[in-house]
Amino acid sequence: LTQRVARHETFHPRYGWLRKAFEGATIGPDLFGRDDATVRLGVGKNMVNAIRYWGVAFDLLDEVRLPGQKRVTSLVPSALAEAMFSEDGWDPYLEDPSSLWLLHWRLLRPPCSGPVWWLLFHGLDSVQFTEEQALHFVADFVEATPEWARIANASVKKDVDCVLRMYAPARARGRGGLEDLLDCPFRELGLLEPVPNEPRTYRWVYGPKASLTPAIVAYAAIDFAAREAGGSTVTLTRLATAPGGPGRAFKLSESALYDALFAASFETSELSIASPGGIRQLVMESEPEALAVSVLERYYATSGSSRKLTRRPVASVLADYERVLAHLADERDDLKMLDLRQRRSDLSQELVRAGVVV
Repeated sequence: LTQRVARHETFHPRYGWLRKAFEGATIGPDLFGRDDATVRLGVGKNMVNAIRYWGVAFDLLDEVRLPGQKRVTSLVPSALAEAMFSEDGWDPYLEDPSSLWLLHWRLLRPPCSGPVWWLLFHGLDSVQFTEEQALHFVADFVEATPEWARIANASVKKDVDCVLRMYAPARARGRGGLEDLLDCPFRELGLLEPVPNEPRTYRWVYGPKASLTPAIVAYAAIDFAAREAGGSTVTLTRLATAPGGPGRAFKLSESALYDALFAASFETSELSIASPGGIRQLVMESEPEALAVSVLERYYATSGSSRKLTRRPVASVLADYERVLAHLADERDDLKMLDLRQRRSDLSQELVRAGVVV
Protein backbone atom coordinates (compact mmCIF):
# COMPACT_ATOMS: atom_id res chain seq x y z
CA LEU A 1 0.00 0.00 0.00
CA THR A 2 1.18 3.51 -0.80
CA GLN A 3 0.39 6.68 1.10
CA ARG A 4 -1.70 8.28 -1.65
CA VAL A 5 -4.47 9.66 0.56
CA ALA A 6 -6.93 12.43 -0.40
CA ARG A 7 -5.22 13.14 -3.75
CA HIS A 8 -8.53 13.13 -5.65
CA GLU A 9 -9.50 16.69 -4.66
CA THR A 10 -12.74 15.16 -3.19
CA PHE A 11 -13.86 14.14 -6.72
CA HIS A 12 -14.84 10.55 -7.43
CA PRO A 13 -14.14 9.38 -11.01
CA ARG A 14 -16.79 10.73 -13.36
CA TYR A 15 -18.05 9.62 -16.75
CA GLY A 16 -15.43 10.46 -19.37
CA TRP A 17 -12.63 11.23 -16.94
CA LEU A 18 -10.66 8.03 -17.45
CA ARG A 19 -10.65 8.55 -21.20
CA LYS A 20 -9.57 12.15 -20.56
CA ALA A 21 -6.64 10.83 -18.51
CA PHE A 22 -5.51 8.78 -21.50
CA GLU A 23 -6.07 11.63 -23.96
CA GLY A 24 -4.18 14.06 -21.73
CA ALA A 25 -1.15 11.80 -21.58
CA THR A 26 -1.17 11.38 -25.38
CA ILE A 27 -1.14 15.17 -25.80
CA GLY A 28 2.14 15.21 -23.90
CA PRO A 29 3.75 13.68 -20.80
CA ASP A 30 3.76 17.10 -19.14
CA LEU A 31 0.16 18.02 -19.94
CA PHE A 32 -1.17 17.67 -16.39
CA GLY A 33 1.36 20.20 -15.11
CA ARG A 34 0.86 22.74 -17.87
CA ASP A 35 -1.10 25.99 -17.62
CA ASP A 36 -3.27 25.03 -20.59
CA ALA A 37 -4.33 21.67 -19.07
CA THR A 38 -7.73 23.06 -18.08
CA VAL A 39 -8.36 24.18 -21.66
CA ARG A 40 -7.09 20.98 -23.28
CA LEU A 41 -9.12 18.75 -20.94
CA GLY A 42 -12.12 21.05 -20.64
CA VAL A 43 -12.31 20.95 -16.82
CA GLY A 44 -11.33 23.08 -13.82
CA LYS A 45 -7.89 23.06 -12.22
CA ASN A 46 -8.90 20.84 -9.30
CA MET A 47 -10.51 18.42 -11.73
CA VAL A 48 -7.25 18.22 -13.71
CA ASN A 49 -5.53 17.05 -10.53
CA ALA A 50 -8.32 14.57 -9.85
CA ILE A 51 -8.14 13.14 -13.39
CA ARG A 52 -4.40 12.73 -12.98
CA TYR A 53 -4.89 10.94 -9.67
CA TRP A 54 -7.51 8.55 -11.03
CA GLY A 55 -5.48 7.87 -14.16
CA VAL A 56 -2.60 6.65 -12.02
CA ALA A 57 -4.84 4.86 -9.50
CA PHE A 58 -6.61 2.85 -12.22
CA ASP A 59 -3.27 1.88 -13.80
CA LEU A 60 -4.00 3.93 -16.92
CA LEU A 61 -1.06 6.32 -16.55
CA ASP A 62 2.54 5.32 -15.87
CA GLU A 63 4.65 7.76 -13.87
CA VAL A 64 8.08 8.16 -15.48
CA ARG A 65 11.04 10.52 -15.37
CA LEU A 66 12.16 11.61 -18.81
CA PRO A 67 15.86 11.88 -19.70
CA GLY A 68 17.11 15.34 -18.71
CA GLN A 69 14.05 15.92 -16.50
CA LYS A 70 14.82 13.72 -13.53
CA ARG A 71 13.26 16.11 -11.02
CA VAL A 72 9.89 16.11 -12.76
CA THR A 73 7.39 13.25 -12.86
CA SER A 74 5.83 12.82 -16.28
CA LEU A 75 2.83 10.73 -17.24
CA VAL A 76 2.51 8.40 -20.22
CA PRO A 77 -0.31 6.01 -21.20
CA SER A 78 -0.04 2.53 -19.74
CA ALA A 79 -0.42 -0.61 -21.83
CA LEU A 80 -3.97 -1.00 -20.47
CA ALA A 81 -4.90 2.57 -21.42
CA GLU A 82 -3.57 2.08 -24.96
CA ALA A 83 -5.52 -1.16 -25.34
CA MET A 84 -8.75 0.22 -23.87
CA PHE A 85 -9.00 3.82 -25.10
CA SER A 86 -7.26 3.96 -28.48
CA GLU A 87 -9.68 4.54 -31.35
CA ASP A 88 -9.24 0.90 -32.36
CA GLY A 89 -9.19 -0.15 -28.71
CA TRP A 90 -11.31 -2.53 -26.73
CA ASP A 91 -13.92 -0.10 -25.43
CA PRO A 92 -12.91 3.56 -25.93
CA TYR A 93 -16.09 4.97 -24.39
CA LEU A 94 -16.62 2.34 -21.66
CA GLU A 95 -19.89 1.13 -23.12
CA ASP A 96 -19.35 -2.47 -21.96
CA PRO A 97 -19.98 -2.92 -18.18
CA SER A 98 -17.17 -5.48 -18.18
CA SER A 99 -14.72 -2.64 -18.76
CA LEU A 100 -15.82 -0.99 -15.51
CA TRP A 101 -15.30 -4.28 -13.67
CA LEU A 102 -11.85 -4.57 -15.23
CA LEU A 103 -10.94 -1.05 -14.15
CA HIS A 104 -12.35 -1.69 -10.68
CA TRP A 105 -10.03 -4.70 -10.41
CA ARG A 106 -7.03 -2.68 -11.60
CA LEU A 107 -7.78 -0.11 -8.91
CA LEU A 108 -7.92 -2.70 -6.13
CA ARG A 109 -5.37 -5.31 -7.16
CA PRO A 110 -2.01 -5.36 -5.40
CA PRO A 111 -0.07 -3.14 -5.30
CA CYS A 112 -2.91 -0.68 -4.71
CA SER A 113 -2.30 3.07 -4.74
CA GLY A 114 -5.64 3.81 -3.05
CA PRO A 115 -5.06 2.62 0.54
CA VAL A 116 -8.49 3.50 1.86
CA TRP A 117 -10.13 1.67 -1.06
CA TRP A 118 -7.93 -1.33 -0.28
CA LEU A 119 -8.74 -1.28 3.44
CA LEU A 120 -12.50 -1.03 2.99
CA PHE A 121 -12.77 -3.65 0.24
CA HIS A 122 -10.11 -6.08 1.41
CA GLY A 123 -9.88 -5.47 5.14
CA LEU A 124 -13.32 -4.55 6.45
CA ASP A 125 -14.97 -7.86 7.30
CA SER A 126 -18.34 -6.42 8.34
CA VAL A 127 -21.04 -6.89 5.72
CA GLN A 128 -22.99 -3.95 7.16
CA PHE A 129 -21.41 -0.81 8.57
CA THR A 130 -22.00 2.87 9.23
CA GLU A 131 -19.94 5.73 7.86
CA GLU A 132 -18.55 6.27 11.35
CA GLN A 133 -17.52 2.62 11.68
CA ALA A 134 -15.76 2.73 8.29
CA LEU A 135 -13.93 5.90 9.31
CA HIS A 136 -12.83 4.43 12.65
CA PHE A 137 -11.67 1.22 10.97
CA VAL A 138 -9.39 3.11 8.58
CA ALA A 139 -8.25 5.62 11.22
CA ASP A 140 -7.28 2.79 13.60
CA PHE A 141 -5.17 1.19 10.86
CA VAL A 142 -3.45 4.50 10.08
CA GLU A 143 -2.74 5.09 13.77
CA ALA A 144 -1.22 1.60 14.10
CA THR A 145 1.04 2.08 11.07
CA PRO A 146 4.11 4.16 12.08
CA GLU A 147 5.06 5.25 8.56
CA TRP A 148 1.57 6.71 8.13
CA ALA A 149 1.72 8.79 11.30
CA ARG A 150 1.58 12.10 9.41
CA ILE A 151 -1.70 11.33 7.61
CA ALA A 152 -4.40 13.63 8.97
CA ASN A 153 -7.81 12.34 10.05
CA ALA A 154 -9.40 14.89 7.71
CA SER A 155 -7.64 13.25 4.76
CA VAL A 156 -8.84 9.81 5.85
CA LYS A 157 -12.39 11.12 6.10
CA LYS A 158 -12.21 12.54 2.55
CA ASP A 159 -11.18 9.15 1.20
CA VAL A 160 -13.84 7.21 3.12
CA ASP A 161 -16.49 9.62 1.90
CA CYS A 162 -15.18 9.31 -1.67
CA VAL A 163 -15.42 5.49 -1.55
CA LEU A 164 -19.04 5.70 -0.43
CA ARG A 165 -19.94 8.30 -3.06
CA MET A 166 -18.18 6.28 -5.74
CA TYR A 167 -20.01 2.99 -5.15
CA ALA A 168 -23.23 3.67 -3.20
CA PRO A 169 -26.44 4.78 -4.94
CA ALA A 170 -26.96 8.52 -4.94
CA ARG A 171 -30.28 8.40 -3.09
CA ALA A 172 -28.33 7.63 0.04
CA ARG A 173 -26.26 10.76 -0.24
CA GLY A 174 -28.90 13.47 0.12
CA ARG A 175 -28.76 16.73 -1.82
CA GLY A 176 -26.94 16.51 -5.14
CA GLY A 177 -27.59 12.78 -5.44
CA LEU A 178 -29.10 12.90 -8.95
CA GLU A 179 -26.04 14.65 -10.35
CA ASP A 180 -23.77 12.09 -8.71
CA LEU A 181 -25.82 9.25 -10.14
CA LEU A 182 -25.40 10.63 -13.64
CA ASP A 183 -21.65 11.13 -13.43
CA CYS A 184 -20.31 8.19 -11.39
CA PRO A 185 -20.09 5.02 -13.51
CA PHE A 186 -18.90 2.68 -10.76
CA ARG A 187 -22.30 2.84 -9.08
CA GLU A 188 -23.45 0.57 -11.91
CA LEU A 189 -21.46 -2.30 -10.41
CA GLY A 190 -23.91 -2.71 -7.53
CA LEU A 191 -21.24 -3.48 -4.93
CA LEU A 192 -22.50 -1.22 -2.16
CA GLU A 193 -26.02 -0.24 -1.12
CA PRO A 194 -27.65 1.82 1.62
CA VAL A 195 -29.55 0.01 4.35
CA PRO A 196 -33.22 1.07 4.21
CA ASN A 197 -34.40 3.23 7.11
CA GLU A 198 -30.91 3.33 8.66
CA PRO A 199 -29.26 6.66 7.81
CA ARG A 200 -25.57 6.64 6.84
CA THR A 201 -25.51 2.86 6.98
CA TYR A 202 -24.36 0.60 4.13
CA ARG A 203 -23.85 -3.03 3.26
CA TRP A 204 -21.75 -4.88 0.74
CA VAL A 205 -23.72 -6.73 -1.90
CA TYR A 206 -22.37 -10.30 -1.96
CA GLY A 207 -23.12 -12.84 -4.66
CA PRO A 208 -23.13 -13.07 -8.47
CA LYS A 209 -23.39 -9.79 -10.39
CA ALA A 210 -25.32 -9.78 -13.66
CA SER A 211 -22.82 -7.53 -15.46
CA LEU A 212 -19.70 -9.32 -14.16
CA THR A 213 -18.71 -11.73 -16.93
CA PRO A 214 -16.80 -14.98 -16.32
CA ALA A 215 -13.92 -13.67 -18.45
CA ILE A 216 -13.28 -10.72 -16.12
CA VAL A 217 -13.50 -12.96 -13.05
CA ALA A 218 -11.04 -15.37 -14.69
CA TYR A 219 -8.69 -12.53 -15.58
CA ALA A 220 -8.71 -11.24 -12.00
CA ALA A 221 -8.20 -14.71 -10.54
CA ILE A 222 -5.26 -15.48 -12.85
CA ASP A 223 -3.79 -12.01 -12.33
CA PHE A 224 -3.99 -12.47 -8.55
CA ALA A 225 -2.40 -15.91 -8.83
CA ALA A 226 0.42 -14.52 -10.96
CA ARG A 227 1.14 -11.71 -8.50
CA GLU A 228 0.44 -13.23 -5.11
CA ALA A 229 0.10 -16.99 -5.22
CA GLY A 230 2.92 -18.18 -7.45
CA GLY A 231 2.85 -21.49 -9.28
CA SER A 232 0.23 -22.81 -11.65
CA THR A 233 -2.57 -23.48 -9.13
CA VAL A 234 -4.46 -21.48 -6.53
CA THR A 235 -7.27 -22.63 -4.27
CA LEU A 236 -10.71 -21.14 -4.69
CA THR A 237 -10.79 -20.52 -0.95
CA ARG A 238 -7.79 -18.24 -1.27
CA LEU A 239 -9.28 -16.48 -4.29
CA ALA A 240 -12.47 -15.89 -2.32
CA THR A 241 -11.05 -14.81 1.03
CA ALA A 242 -7.49 -13.49 0.69
CA PRO A 243 -6.96 -9.71 0.91
CA GLY A 244 -6.20 -8.51 -2.60
CA GLY A 245 -8.14 -11.35 -4.19
CA PRO A 246 -11.13 -11.22 -6.55
CA GLY A 247 -13.55 -12.56 -3.94
CA ARG A 248 -13.18 -9.48 -1.76
CA ALA A 249 -12.81 -7.06 -4.67
CA PHE A 250 -15.96 -8.31 -6.43
CA LYS A 251 -17.78 -9.43 -3.25
CA LEU A 252 -18.12 -13.00 -4.51
CA SER A 253 -18.49 -16.12 -2.38
CA GLU A 254 -16.42 -19.20 -3.13
CA SER A 255 -19.41 -20.84 -4.82
CA ALA A 256 -20.01 -17.77 -7.01
CA LEU A 257 -16.34 -17.76 -7.94
CA TYR A 258 -16.54 -21.44 -8.81
CA ASP A 259 -19.52 -20.88 -11.11
CA ALA A 260 -17.80 -18.00 -12.93
CA LEU A 261 -14.46 -19.79 -13.29
CA PHE A 262 -16.11 -23.01 -14.38
CA ALA A 263 -17.93 -21.09 -17.11
CA ALA A 264 -14.69 -19.37 -18.12
CA SER A 265 -12.90 -22.70 -18.43
CA PHE A 266 -15.15 -23.59 -21.37
CA GLU A 267 -13.82 -20.55 -23.25
CA THR A 268 -10.15 -21.04 -22.30
CA SER A 269 -8.56 -24.44 -22.79
CA GLU A 270 -5.56 -23.51 -20.60
CA LEU A 271 -7.87 -23.02 -17.60
CA SER A 272 -9.61 -25.69 -15.52
CA ILE A 273 -10.86 -26.48 -12.05
CA ALA A 274 -9.61 -29.55 -10.19
CA SER A 275 -10.49 -30.93 -6.76
CA PRO A 276 -7.53 -32.93 -5.40
CA GLY A 277 -8.40 -34.15 -1.94
CA GLY A 278 -11.72 -32.33 -2.17
CA ILE A 279 -10.02 -28.91 -2.30
CA ARG A 280 -11.15 -26.96 -5.33
CA GLN A 281 -8.31 -25.30 -7.25
CA LEU A 282 -7.94 -23.16 -10.31
CA VAL A 283 -5.39 -24.79 -12.61
CA MET A 284 -3.48 -22.79 -15.23
CA GLU A 285 -1.86 -24.79 -18.02
CA SER A 286 0.31 -21.91 -19.26
CA GLU A 287 2.29 -19.08 -17.66
CA PRO A 288 -0.26 -17.13 -15.54
CA GLU A 289 0.74 -13.60 -16.52
CA ALA A 290 0.54 -14.36 -20.24
CA LEU A 291 -2.67 -16.35 -19.74
CA ALA A 292 -4.34 -13.42 -17.95
CA VAL A 293 -3.56 -11.13 -20.90
CA SER A 294 -4.80 -13.76 -23.34
CA VAL A 295 -8.13 -14.04 -21.51
CA LEU A 296 -8.70 -10.29 -21.82
CA GLU A 297 -7.69 -10.13 -25.46
CA ARG A 298 -9.99 -13.02 -26.35
CA TYR A 299 -12.91 -11.43 -24.51
CA TYR A 300 -12.62 -8.10 -26.32
CA ALA A 301 -11.98 -9.83 -29.63
CA THR A 302 -15.58 -11.06 -29.45
CA SER A 303 -16.61 -7.39 -29.67
CA GLY A 304 -14.56 -6.92 -32.80
CA SER A 305 -11.35 -5.40 -31.41
CA SER A 306 -8.03 -6.94 -32.40
CA ARG A 307 -6.05 -4.63 -30.11
CA LYS A 308 -3.41 -6.40 -28.03
CA LEU A 309 -2.50 -5.62 -24.44
CA THR A 310 0.91 -7.10 -25.20
CA ARG A 311 1.84 -4.01 -27.23
CA ARG A 312 4.84 -2.44 -25.52
CA PRO A 313 3.92 0.50 -23.22
CA VAL A 314 5.70 3.85 -23.42
CA ALA A 315 7.30 3.33 -20.00
CA SER A 316 9.04 0.21 -21.33
CA VAL A 317 10.36 2.10 -24.37
CA LEU A 318 11.69 4.83 -22.08
CA ALA A 319 13.45 2.24 -19.92
CA ASP A 320 15.16 0.82 -23.03
CA TYR A 321 16.13 4.34 -24.10
CA GLU A 322 17.72 4.98 -20.70
CA ARG A 323 19.70 1.74 -20.92
CA VAL A 324 20.99 2.62 -24.39
CA LEU A 325 22.10 6.06 -23.17
CA ALA A 326 23.94 4.46 -20.24
CA HIS A 327 25.71 1.99 -22.55
CA LEU A 328 26.65 4.78 -24.96
CA ALA A 329 28.29 6.73 -22.17
CA ASP A 330 30.50 3.77 -21.27
CA GLU A 331 31.14 2.21 -24.69
CA ARG A 332 34.53 2.67 -26.37
CA ASP A 333 34.17 0.26 -29.28
CA ASP A 334 33.33 2.23 -32.45
CA LEU A 335 31.22 -0.49 -34.06
CA LYS A 336 29.18 -1.06 -30.90
CA MET A 337 28.71 2.68 -30.57
CA LEU A 338 27.24 2.79 -34.10
CA ASP A 339 24.79 0.05 -33.18
CA LEU A 340 23.82 1.86 -29.98
CA ARG A 341 23.30 5.15 -31.80
CA GLN A 342 21.04 3.44 -34.31
CA ARG A 343 19.14 1.84 -31.45
CA ARG A 344 18.83 5.24 -29.76
CA SER A 345 17.49 6.73 -32.99
CA ASP A 346 14.94 3.93 -33.40
CA LEU A 347 13.75 4.30 -29.81
CA SER A 348 13.54 8.08 -30.18
CA GLN A 349 11.28 7.69 -33.19
CA GLU A 350 9.15 5.17 -31.32
CA LEU A 351 8.77 7.66 -28.46
CA VAL A 352 7.92 10.50 -30.83
CA ARG A 353 5.13 8.38 -32.33
CA ALA A 354 3.82 7.99 -28.77
CA GLY A 355 3.93 11.76 -28.19
CA VAL A 356 7.14 11.80 -26.13
CA VAL A 357 10.08 13.91 -27.29
CA VAL A 358 13.47 13.12 -25.75
